Amino acid sequence: MIFSAYRRDDFADPDTFVLQLGMVLERYPDEVIGRLSHPWTGIQRRCKRPPSIADIVEGCEAILDRLPRPPPPVAVCAPIDPVMQARVAKLFAELSAELHEKMQADRADRIKDLGERERSRRERVFQQYTGSSPADAVVSPELLGIVRRWQQETAE
Repeated sequence: MIFSAYRRDDFADPDTFVLQLGMVLERYPDEVIGRLSHPWTGIQRRCKRPPSIADIVEGCEAILDRLPRPPPPVAVCAPIDPVMQARVAKLFAELSAELHEKMQADRADRIKDLGERERSRRERVFQQYTGSSPADAVVSPELLGIVRRWQQETAE
């Protein structure tokens, strides 16, 4: 509606102007755009020459300021029931204790698994270097000492 009130040759680059105007107007509600472009109340009644983007933004802001705004929402909180609060606190404490127990048990299982894996690894090393196969008949004295110490530790 705005451009039908002006001659096309009044704009330096009409296509780019329309593109820019569309980008500006898309930020405003339809009611503001309708009032701005209305032939009786719009910007064409005030501007004898084609309006600039700045003129259109000023017009949109002026219309937006005059529109009635809904009141901000009021947050309504129900009063807290002391009985319910106590029940929630008790349930929270029970769940926290249960979770803590499960986490401790899980940690103990992981430590136990680690211990069993380490024991299994040590046993494999021990079997490898104690002469269980002919290729391992020659063992260094340091390694035999380590194996014997491990045997003593695991026997205790």
